[in-house]
Amino acid sequence: MSLRFRLNLLVSLLSLATLALGTWLVIYNARQAVFEEIQSAANLTLQLLDVAAGPADQPAASATGAELVARLAALDEIRHLRIVPAERGAEAGSAALDGGPGKAEAPTWFTRLVEPPQMEFRFPVDSGDGADDITEIVFRTDPTDEIDEAWSDARVLLGLVLAFAVIANAVFFFAVGHWLRPLERIVSALEGIGRGDYSARLPSFDLPELTVLSRQFNHMAEALERSRAENRELTQRSLAIQESERRHLAQELHDELGQSISAIKAVAVSIAKESDGRDDAVRRAAATIEQVASHVYAVVAGIIRRLRPARLDQFGLAAALEELVDGWNEHHPDTFCTFSSSGPLDDLDETIEINVYRIVQESLTNVAKHSGANEAKVTIARTHGALQLEVRDDGAGFDPANTRRGLGLLGIRERVEALGGAWALETAPGRGVAIRVTVPIPPRRREVAA
Repeated sequence: MSLRFRLNLLVSLLSLATLALGTWLVIYNARQAVFEEIQSAANLTLQLLDVAAGPADQPAASATGAELVARLAALDEIRHLRIVPAERGAEAGSAALDGGPGKAEAPTWFTRLVEPPQMEFRFPVDSGDGADDITEIVFRTDPTDEIDEAWSDARVLLGLVLAFAVIANAVFFFAVGHWLRPLERIVSALEGIGRGDYSARLPSFDLPELTVLSRQFNHMAEALERSRAENRELTQRSLAIQESERRHLAQELHDELGQSISAIKAVAVSIAKESDGRDDAVRRAAATIEQVASHVYAVVAGIIRRLRPARLDQFGLAAALEELVDGWNEHHPDTFCTFSSSGPLDDLDETIEINVYRIVQESLTNVAKHSGANEAKVTIARTHGALQLEVRDDGAGFDPANTRRGLGLLGIRERVEALGGAWALETAPGRGVAIRVTVPIPPRRREVAA
């Protein structure tokens, strides 16, 4: 559950508890009020009987039951009491003088909760001659009116409590949503940091706690961005030094060792010519020296191409990659690799050219070592100020979550990050591997003549 949902659930439970407590208090007070009112009415019953029986100097017995009933019936309104004359020989009394108990307007559940126990008072009537059929008058408490009044007051109070609970919960719901809305921006910024987007920044918020968090987050993002820029610069320098050393080594091998091997080969050819027809052993030795020199020269030429592809400097990236793929196919007959390119690739920066070349070289090395593929494909295109590269194979693939990435993929990532680009690895067991690289192409600076 989200924090917002938990807070609103807590407020809802508190509102329900407040509503339940308020309902209990209202019902308790209503029950007490009804009980006290009915008790008061019961206490006044005897006084009512004295008044209904006649003047104080006239004995109550002198009034017949019919006369007493007539006097009680003449009273204007009798609250909380039912008066029922009991006739001689009747188990149930005759009709009540007040028309019987009224129907309560309060709901049944409220009536049951606040209704007090019914009290009954019997007033015997002495008819004297025995001619009167009314033997006693029964007084029963009737809390209907008082319950209705209590319900009228309780309904207002319960409505106010319920309205307050609903309004408070709604206000808190929207307030919490407003207060927690900055957390969505914070989470989004953190996700950006996790993806390597260190340029994300947070504004100042209304809440001081979130403002402190925003300040610390921005400080962390700035530190990470500086660190990444420094690492990128160090990587670029390291790669540049590495390529410079490779170029220097290739040049030395070409100039020194290549020339020496060529000289050895020339001397061997000269010895073979001079000994022709005179000494077969010398001629055979010279031929062997020539063959070994040719083999060493071929090996050195391969090393030179791997150290620094001359075709890259002479004809550009597309031609160098085509030569790389053709040479790779010659040494890996079980896997055929195709190459395709689109867009102008002859005006790229030297740093981009050599790093893209190394990325393809390392990718094909991984295909040869690990994939067991039948086909591979290298595609490069220049679109919208960026260079799009994809190296794909139909080999075994792997689970990137459970497989440790080797130095080859780490080297590819370092080169891509040094160029300020992005890369993605798509693979699954049995579905091959696809490496996608995007490298931005900065606009070339034009020198303006003074």
